[in-house]
Amino acid sequence: MHRTPHLRLPRATLAAALSACLPLGGLALADTQLGPVIASGEVSLGYQGVSDDFRSAKYQQYRDEDPGVSAASRFLFEDPEGEHFFQGWLDDLTGDSQEYQLGAGRYGRYRIEGGLSQFWQVFSNNGFTPYLGTGSESLSLPAGYVPTDDGAVMEAQLEALSRNSDLKFRQRNYTAGVTFWPQEELLLKANYALRDRDGTRPSALNFGSPGGRFVNFTAPVDDLTHSWTGSAVMLRDWWNLKFGYNGSSYDNDADSVSVENPTLTGTTTVGRLSREPDNRAHQFSLSAAAQLPGEIPARIATTLAYGLLRQDESFLPHSANPAGANPALPQNDLDGEVRTLLANLVVTARPRPDLNVKGRYRYYDYNNETDSVVFTSRVRNDQAAATAGLFVAKQLNYRRQNASLEASYRLAPTTKVTAEYEWVNWYREDRNATHTNDHVLRLAADYRPQPWTWVRASYQFRTRNYNGYDPGSADPALRNFDMADRVRNQLDVVATLLPREDVTLTLTGGYDNSNYDNKSFGLDDEVSWMAGIDAAYNATEWLTLNSFYTFDRTRWDQDGSTSGGWVGRNTNKTHDVGIGANLVLIPGKLDARLSYHYHWAKAQTEASGAAGAAEDYPSIKDNLQVLSAMFDHRLRDNMRLEWGYRFERFNGTDFKFDELGLIPPGGTADVEMSNNVDDYKAHIFLATVTYEF
Repeated sequence: MHRTPHLRLPRATLAAALSACLPLGGLALADTQLGPVIASGEVSLGYQGVSDDFRSAKYQQYRDEDPGVSAASRFLFEDPEGEHFFQGWLDDLTGDSQEYQLGAGRYGRYRIEGGLSQFWQVFSNNGFTPYLGTGSESLSLPAGYVPTDDGAVMEAQLEALSRNSDLKFRQRNYTAGVTFWPQEELLLKANYALRDRDGTRPSALNFGSPGGRFVNFTAPVDDLTHSWTGSAVMLRDWWNLKFGYNGSSYDNDADSVSVENPTLTGTTTVGRLSREPDNRAHQFSLSAAAQLPGEIPARIATTLAYGLLRQDESFLPHSANPAGANPALPQNDLDGEVRTLLANLVVTARPRPDLNVKGRYRYYDYNNETDSVVFTSRVRNDQAAATAGLFVAKQLNYRRQNASLEASYRLAPTTKVTAEYEWVNWYREDRNATHTNDHVLRLAADYRPQPWTWVRASYQFRTRNYNGYDPGSADPALRNFDMADRVRNQLDVVATLLPREDVTLTLTGGYDNSNYDNKSFGLDDEVSWMAGIDAAYNATEWLTLNSFYTFDRTRWDQDGSTSGGWVGRNTNKTHDVGIGANLVLIPGKLDARLSYHYHWAKAQTEASGAAGAAEDYPSIKDNLQVLSAMFDHRLRDNMRLEWGYRFERFNGTDFKFDELGLIPPGGTADVEMSNNVDDYKAHIFLATVTYEF
């Protein structure tokens, strides 16, 4: 089952709506003398009112739009000589999605900058859980709960003991950097970034295997990701050289999470999941580019990069249950080490004024030097019994090579054609197929018969085949998806037309087909269609109209196993249509922006074949409507008022989550969290006053 993608709306606070029209680097305001400095910028203060279902997790998924006051500012301070500066961008100062950016320095010599931004990732505001210790590494059931496999009895207990458990985490991003030009031909840069996440997210654990019971719970999110980059660039008339470094460090404060078993499955009383392990990564690179001597204009560029990745997190015991089997671990930690090597070469040349040639080669080696870990026995899902026998955790190594040659030729002043051939080779030591090869042919044509007409059509043919496939212990007819033989055809067309000076049309279309015929079962065919149109009309000096429409359709066909005899088809469709108008109501005083957007999506699964071997699932649907009316009122030369209204409505139908209770229908002993994706309707009223200086 493929989930229909929902439209993701950007954050639209008052300050964000304003900043879309006023980027930091584009301030064009009157200068104000403040003592020894010259200042320019703006300060905004506004209010947002939201009614109806704005508490819906779907509404709040990627933004902060609670009712309340908003504030923002951006400024630039310079000395009278225009050599030194201090600038800043402060957004959403009173909300939960603050964003601060500050920078200072001397033009053409150095720059120091730093920033902070944060947002909430909201999964659900209506989840319920019986567990105590939500958000911690140990989740226990309240005193008095009696484990049971009877769905009705379990649901009654869970309803009595459960409480609300919001599923969301806050992410803060800190950045700092310095840029220094010690000489005109030398540039030095260093940057640091920290991602700090704190909160919860949904997770699940299987008690008993196979055919056990899934228990959903609130898992902790508490981790830090540090990133460092540095570079030194030397620029000359005909060559340049760059040395770079990239490093990262991931630290997870939640090494594992333990969950008490609410069922009577086996003798498992506690289940435990490991979390993402701490790790470190470093990469050093050297890049160079130069013009080649000779009468033919040509240029060469190359990069060589070496990477080192380490991970030595301590292993957890086989079982979290005191009475469970805990065979001895073969070693205390992974002591993992991976070394990577990247080499890239690009040569471009123009042997004739109407002919351009480009050759590329890329080599990437992923060398996992971690020793294979051999377990003499293991415990499945924290059960009491151990499964004897050797289990080997292998390291995976691979090498990838890309080589291509591209030529573009101008047949006439109005026509240019491009042809490219690419070879892609994968070598995998520990996979079913040692070698796979992709052969790619790309053709494109650009046609401009008139200055107001441009058309580009491109076609790609791609074939992949493997060498020496070994299914191992699996069904001999089985093929891993990334190694299966495949033939792909892709066609794309883009046309821009200006039939009149006041009308612009852009037409897009695409077709993509991937065929996996050389197999006995599994994915057989994938077909995608896309079509779209954008139109803009400058009707008068005071009215501009724009509209768009796009349609996407993707279909996956798959055959069942040789014993099932069923055929399945998944289809996703989306429609997006929008219309807008910009009006000058009072020249120089009052402007208006009106828009309407409608999004519709549907996912459907159909199956046919032997009785009982296939089943059609209900369709998954969603639609989103957004209506907006915004007004810009110039109150004074240095003061403006932005005010308006936006309406949003989302409706979704998903049989996997709709009417989902703590115990799914059917009397199973699975435990859910009732964290449905709610429909919502919201009315948003905006008003912001901005003072410019």
